Amino acid sequence: MKPITILLTLLFLLPTAIAIETENLNYYENIDVEVKIGSKINIIPESSDYLIEDFTADLSIFPKKTDVQYKTINKEITSSTPQALESKGEYSIKYTWNKPEVDKLEYEYTSELSSKIKFPKVNIKIPFPVNKDNLPEGVIQFTEANEFIESDNPEIINLANELASGSDDLYEVVFKISQWTNNNIDYSLETLTAEIQQSSVWVLQNRKGVCDELTVLTMAMLRSLGIPTKFVSGSSYTDLINGFGNHAWLEVYFPNYGWVEFDPTYGQYGYVDATHIKMKESKLAKESAVKYTWSSRDAEIKTEKLQINVSVTEKGEKLKPLIDIKLKPLKNKISGGSTVPIEISLENKNDFYIPVSLIVTKAPTQLFNNQIDTLLKPSETKSEFITIEVPNDIKSGFIYTSDLEIIDFFGSLATAEIEFSQSYDDYSKSKAKELIDSLTKEEEKTYSRDVNLECNSKKETYYKYENTGIINCNLENKGNTNIEDIEVCLGSYCQSLNIPISKTKEVDFSFTLDRSKDLKITAENKDTLKHSFISIHVLESPNLNLKELTYPQTIKYRDNSEILFTLNTEAKVQNLTINVDKKDVFYLDMFEDEGDFRIPFEGSYFFNKESKMIISYNDLNGKEYSFESPFHMEVTNVPWYQNLFSKVKNIF
Repeated sequence: MKPITILLTLLFLLPTAIAIETENLNYYENIDVEVKIGSKINIIPESSDYLIEDFTADLSIFPKKTDVQYKTINKEITSSTPQALESKGEYSIKYTWNKPEVDKLEYEYTSELSSKIKFPKVNIKIPFPVNKDNLPEGVIQFTEANEFIESDNPEIINLANELASGSDDLYEVVFKISQWTNNNIDYSLETLTAEIQQSSVWVLQNRKGVCDELTVLTMAMLRSLGIPTKFVSGSSYTDLINGFGNHAWLEVYFPNYGWVEFDPTYGQYGYVDATHIKMKESKLAKESAVKYTWSSRDAEIKTEKLQINVSVTEKGEKLKPLIDIKLKPLKNKISGGSTVPIEISLENKNDFYIPVSLIVTKAPTQLFNNQIDTLLKPSETKSEFITIEVPNDIKSGFIYTSDLEIIDFFGSLATAEIEFSQSYDDYSKSKAKELIDSLTKEEEKTYSRDVNLECNSKKETYYKYENTGIINCNLENKGNTNIEDIEVCLGSYCQSLNIPISKTKEVDFSFTLDRSKDLKITAENKDTLKHSFISIHVLESPNLNLKELTYPQTIKYRDNSEILFTLNTEAKVQNLTINVDKKDVFYLDMFEDEGDFRIPFEGSYFFNKESKMIISYNDLNGKEYSFESPFHMEVTNVPWYQNLFSKVKNIF
């Protein structure tokens, strides 16, 4: 999550606090990096005449001299302690020690390389299904099922067929399936997924996982359709940790083009950014990065975790825009609390496919789902539609304006302006949806235009301690005939209604607050079909965290310095108070996302104190939370009179 910029008032010593924003490395054409990979092996003797006859570390995960179109290895170094016999092949590096007489073996691989964005330009339609008879002999193996990529499982097959149904374009099919994984599988760092790799069926049934799981599920669905896929592992940059971490994605075989990369975790479909450093590929999804073999007597061998560290040494040019974007509010000058339908016009002036990931970066209210993914074919022009809500708590007698801004991954940008006031007419969510449905020519039955279905959740964010949430739906008959036996349903729970002409019926649905989810409410009879979609955000708590608390351990009495720290929260909180040694140094009515804080101070403030920072806040229901973080600074060069005063104060 990208930090937000904040401006806060400091209640002691200096007048302002400053927010610090970090840079995202994913948006560069190319970067230069240094990669270090290595580990240690501990030898624990069990007798005085123990013996290690030989020990071999066979490392298979490192940048290879392949993909020369996107990667150039400028320098490679292998090292070991004590010195091992080192042999480097195309796919492995072996370190072999003969009769080592030490209690620790160490090895390391270092490379300096240049990495480019990996985006092959596919400029013709590739037919789907793929004709296996035309696949190269070495590629067919990448369509096979295995323990983790269960492409022969009925659930996998059924879902893949459902997503691919009606399409005869390979790029479109792979895009849809990758996008489905990104949209429907929650990225989860639970032990079940972060520490133990799960199979594709497990991921589909549990709807959660990390990059490995999102990758194997996508691969399984594609292989079930006869589309060859490879499992790729390496490292990539993420702003979740503001650094590089181990990562997995996939490559898909496009006839006449070769292997094209897709990353369903990052939402990069048909390309991966320059920070993706490929180190290994496989038709399987679970292979060791390093294998150890040895011959020994009376000794225990303990291997440490393989460390992979990537650091950027130079950045190239920023990505260049590839498409034209225009934003158009389809309804403007509306009242507070209204919903604005927005048309996003997209034009691809290139002769190749462009996967588009749009992010709404400015809007009058917070958006939980602010990303729109679509695929533009060569020279294609198309429109996508979204809705934006405007604030409800606005004062009468004023006209408000708000900027809209949307940007795609490659840097294309569009802006527009919304005007709203309490004196303008209301435009409801159901009206906005109805307009969008008519423009996108979605399936409608004969009399759908005569029914308004407007559903709302009581809150944007719920907490599990609330147990249940409520959705309220209003159905209005705007036509000139009675609406009979219309079934209004949330999941399997339905209510049947008859709605006379010009009348409105109200329906409430309750739902369990077990997890975040997207709920769909339908109203349907033989003549009418209406949908309303609501995103429900459910949390255990706001999950406000203090991280990266930094301060000097020692400071002179008259010197100035700073306390630096970061707060992030999963949900908006109110009445945020930051207290240092019984002084409120920050107070915010509302706080959301992430912010970096800076507290300037003079060393005298912390003289003769065991300090602590207390952070207290409320969720939007008013429930109170607080936690504290102790810290200590040693204050030196204290004036003699201050020491004397302190001693006298302690006596009394």
